[in-house]
Amino acid sequence: MTRVARPVLAFLVLSCLGSELQAADNGTLRVQLKWVDQAQFAGFYVAEKKGHFADEGIQVVTLEGGPGIDPLTSLRAGLSDVAISTYSRARLEYAASDPIINVAQILQGPPLLLACRRDRGIDRFQDISGKVVFSIFEQDRGVLMEMVNGSGIETAPQVQVDPSYDVDYLIRGDTDCMTITVHNEYRTLLKAGFSAQNLAVFRPNDFGAPDVEDGLYVLRSRLNVAKFVERLARLVRGLQRGWQDVRDYPAEAVDITLKKNPTLDRTDQQEMLESITSLLGTGELLYFEPARVESYEWPAAPPWTHVVWNRALKLAGKDEVFRRSMLFQVGLDEKSHVFSTILLFGFCAFALAATLDAVALGYDLWGRTMIALVSVMGGGIMRDLILTRNRLPFSFLEDPSVPIAITTVALAFSLLLIIHPDAGRSQRWLALRRHSEALGFSIITVHGALACILSGAAWYWAPFGAAMTVAGGGLLRDIIVNREPRNFRGAIYEEIAILSGLLLILGLIVANHFEHSRWMIHAVLAATIVTITITRLLVVKYNPRYPTWLAQPATAHRERI
Repeated sequence: MTRVARPVLAFLVLSCLGSELQAADNGTLRVQLKWVDQAQFAGFYVAEKKGHFADEGIQVVTLEGGPGIDPLTSLRAGLSDVAISTYSRARLEYAASDPIINVAQILQGPPLLLACRRDRGIDRFQDISGKVVFSIFEQDRGVLMEMVNGSGIETAPQVQVDPSYDVDYLIRGDTDCMTITVHNEYRTLLKAGFSAQNLAVFRPNDFGAPDVEDGLYVLRSRLNVAKFVERLARLVRGLQRGWQDVRDYPAEAVDITLKKNPTLDRTDQQEMLESITSLLGTGELLYFEPARVESYEWPAAPPWTHVVWNRALKLAGKDEVFRRSMLFQVGLDEKSHVFSTILLFGFCAFALAATLDAVALGYDLWGRTMIALVSVMGGGIMRDLILTRNRLPFSFLEDPSVPIAITTVALAFSLLLIIHPDAGRSQRWLALRRHSEALGFSIITVHGALACILSGAAWYWAPFGAAMTVAGGGLLRDIIVNREPRNFRGAIYEEIAILSGLLLILGLIVANHFEHSRWMIHAVLAATIVTITITRLLVVKYNPRYPTWLAQPATAHRERI
């Protein structure tokens, strides 16, 4: 019996037994692989061989894949508990009544490539316009069309889906291009004599169409069963150790793989393993976090969840205040154009207030600009210098939009003063200063707290990060103008920033219970900004002070000195 026929026959047999197997919940996890046993799945074989699954108290059975076996179809039919599949394939299945959802991601890099023959006049991706392209899977066609849309090609290529998995079509010249993977078909092409001289290779990532393979997928409905989630978490933990052993001892991993499938070629499997391990995550223990597949845009809610990952963290004694799914959503928001615009608006509002202060001090145009820049950016730079983790202190060197916006505000108001010299002293402008300072204050404090949380610092640093972000610039400004920091004399200022950080933390803890609800996170951000803006305006209006026993007059201190 051939290696192709064997998995097909097994699939047919299991199809007859599917309902019975699903009903028998004996603690065993059946994992449907994408293809026949090979180095691509070595982590499973090593974890089983070395007892990593047994150490976790679970039994894992890997089901061999092959032509005609779709892991997600197997999953829906009850033939398996977990399916190994691609993100693009899961996307096609997400809209069903019982969505298929990603619970862990083994490979972190995209293995999919588009290989084209240069002798067909294809040197640039745009040259595939009107060409014939073979796609092995339907989901590959989707990724290819996303590449086309991201490149601006006017005439789309002629895409034909051929499930025969035969790369010889490209070798013989039956097609101009073909979707392949770096760990399988690409190596076949190299062995056939193709090279960079006669083969043009394009990566989906370069055209805004990322895709990753080998994610662990389950039916969302089964995540309502606590025992099933527990077993999945233990599966992830065992796999992490298995793949780490693969990376540390590749020769042994190949030996174990060859025992699983003796028909394989050792050299071929060694090369495949090198390609696969290059796509793994990094760290002391490999990350299989589902949110590692960043920057994906999905038509509905994202087909991933951190329920299993959070449970795995608890088993490792690393239970966190904020769920990783919520942090990932917040991270996406921080990078979004909407949040960036709001943040920029807050910076400009704060810059206007600082510019008005500089005008009152009699500073010239350069002095106003410097005061505005230091007041707005100084605290954030100080914060990021302390955090250092995943933060670029001088991020304006890569994105100069903030200093440009601040400078524009200072210049615009200076121009206004030339036209209306008394504008800076009018009641209208004084009111604008109060409101712009309060709004900028609230937005900057929220951003400062978020920066601490997203950097990986402990949650309790968020209030201090908020205070440092908004007050650090003012402190530097007062040093520049040679005056004692005004906020050290009993005024309520940093305390409001600390309150902002605390409110944000409490709100995000509530948002933890709504794993994929972006609106809940947005509501928390909006509520915090509004509350802090109002609080700041009330403090400015009524000017509450510290009690005298906390902030005594300066003369009392001098007498004691």
